[in-house]
Amino acid sequence: MQWYRFYCVVQDKIVSGEDLKAEDDSAAIAAVRERITGHDCELWKGAQRIAAIPADGGEPMRF
Repeated sequence: MQWYRFYCVVQDKIVSGEDLKAEDDSAAIAAVRERITGHDCELWKGAQRIAAIPADGGEPMRF
């Protein structure tokens, strides 16, 4: 299991953040999708940005 942090953003400003533990990047993205509260989110593992996840259910952009 690995630690991740996701941030919900509005107009490039962080409105909330939360830590989560997941098996891999794909599982972490799925966990963020379950927690999205109407804002786009960014998933990070340490200093590495993993994905941008849109609130509208669109495909995440992986980095």
